Amino acid sequence: MVQGRFAVWSYRRTRPWLAVVAALLALVRPTTASAVTLDRAGDTSLGLRAYTAVRIGTENFRGFSYPPSAAGNLRQHRYFLEVKFKHDLTDLVETTRGPLALFRHLPFPVDQLKYTMAYRGEGEGLYDYGPRAYTTFDDYKTFRPDIPDILQPTREETLEFGRELQRRARRVARQRHRLFLAFVDLDSGPVFLRIGRQNLSWGEMDTFRLLDNINPLDNGFGSFFIPLDERRIPLDMLRLNVALPDRGPFEQAFFDGFAGFGNRVAFQPGIPIGSPWNPGALNYPLTQSRRLRNVPDLSTMRFGGRFVFNVRDVTLSLAQYWTFLDTPHVKVQVPAGVPTIDHRILSLAAAPRVPITGASMSFAVPSWYAIVRSEFAYFHGAPAHCQGIGTPDQALQNPNSTDPAVQRDLARLQRNLDKGCIDPLRYPGFGLSPTPLVSNRTKKDSANFAVGLDLNRYVRWLNPHQSFFITTQFFYKHIVDAYPDQVQPVLVRQDPLRLSTSPFTPLLNGRKLDLIYARERQNQFLQTLRIQTSYRGGSVQPAFTIFYDWTGVWLYQPSLRLVRDPFRFVVDYTGISGVLGGQIGLLRDRDTVRFQAEVVF
Repeated sequence: MVQGRFAVWSYRRTRPWLAVVAALLALVRPTTASAVTLDRAGDTSLGLRAYTAVRIGTENFRGFSYPPSAAGNLRQHRYFLEVKFKHDLTDLVETTRGPLALFRHLPFPVDQLKYTMAYRGEGEGLYDYGPRAYTTFDDYKTFRPDIPDILQPTREETLEFGRELQRRARRVARQRHRLFLAFVDLDSGPVFLRIGRQNLSWGEMDTFRLLDNINPLDNGFGSFFIPLDERRIPLDMLRLNVALPDRGPFEQAFFDGFAGFGNRVAFQPGIPIGSPWNPGALNYPLTQSRRLRNVPDLSTMRFGGRFVFNVRDVTLSLAQYWTFLDTPHVKVQVPAGVPTIDHRILSLAAAPRVPITGASMSFAVPSWYAIVRSEFAYFHGAPAHCQGIGTPDQALQNPNSTDPAVQRDLARLQRNLDKGCIDPLRYPGFGLSPTPLVSNRTKKDSANFAVGLDLNRYVRWLNPHQSFFITTQFFYKHIVDAYPDQVQPVLVRQDPLRLSTSPFTPLLNGRKLDLIYARERQNQFLQTLRIQTSYRGGSVQPAFTIFYDWTGVWLYQPSLRLVRDPFRFVVDYTGISGVLGGQIGLLRDRDTVRFQAEVVF
């Protein structure tokens, strides 16, 4: 799961001591095979990575997740193929008489010209030959909502509801085939230009992102159980890198800027209902609710720049960019009257463009064979949501009542609409309003900070030949002016509805309609730790990863990688325990053991 990059920064020119540190860190990195050259000069090369991965559940999918699935069942059979072709055209530019000769007549020299193309195909066999809960969707087709009989959908409506979910899950999460990368690189003196479909990663952290929020993430094939580098969605992008002359204390400085086009966002298509990777209880059928996705316009851009420089032995960067975050902005529209399967509550997800200001710093401590890295990012106006104040008793009162107490309750509940509440049962006049009820979209700033430490240590009695690579990261997030009831837009469970004074008490009391969302704390803390080493010349690579979210959630992952080029075999166990919240607790009952066979060249 946590196969991030462990080399934490790159230079245009490398100092000798940095090369020593980088070489030591590389001792325990997974072995990677080189691409195959296709010509004698080595100008063209072909690389391939393919694997098949099987995950078996080690605990029951019950309680707050859906559909139910017993321990020992297949939870994933992922197959992955990426073919990458690279072609260096520099020699052809210098010698050919064809169209490439035109580059010799440009007003600037062409030091290097090359292009890269990559195909990626990925798929999931769970929906074809997995447990019945995922292959037939019978749990959805026979589901009977816990609502009054008068509001129950008909048998035909329930069947169509289940078929609709099954069709979308198969369409979205079964197979994807893409021209994944397609870009051209041009070097001319101090200027580097890359144009085309590509990924761009800034920042110094692994696994969780701060400054690295340029490309959206695809969580549909396994959420954060899949490595971060494998989940980035490429964008059609123009990237410009300009090396700057040394001035005063600033050395090896350069400017890096980008402009990304297209309307790709993380929640489109996102994780479909019925996937085992939906967090919390988002798979739980809500026949009276429907999700709609509003993606940005094609003309809307991501763009920004950063200034990177060295001051003595410290690498620093300052960044400012505009992007779309992975968490959507949700607003809820409740129709007039009583919601039914053909008169649904709409959850409208959108992606507002968010400015991010940040900085990073990295430096080595050669005497300790260590690297220290840190990162700061300020999110301006990120999507925010609240659970909603009040009770269903108050929300189910008649908005036309002349009773002063009722009017006071409804006036208080109006805050739910004004402040971005996403729980319709806490809306004023729910089910009784003669007009639709629509919540606003709200935004909150947040300050995010992370610090990491990478170091090598020999533990001779455990491994007399190779050192242990130890990397740890600490993440902190503070939401400015957070709501007391602020939540993530993720449903974790449905509780029985308890009413005392409402006229609907005989019909609704005890029904599982009360929606409980994942709480988002104003101050969030997360710690990661990974320890790995290698034996038998790098062919046996054990590792242990552990995360701790201070809300009370643990993730632990022992793993073993066997390497015999060009093949790898990986087995690991991922367990999550603790509360239903935080950044990792929403997948609490997804404990699995993975077996993966891979070929790389």
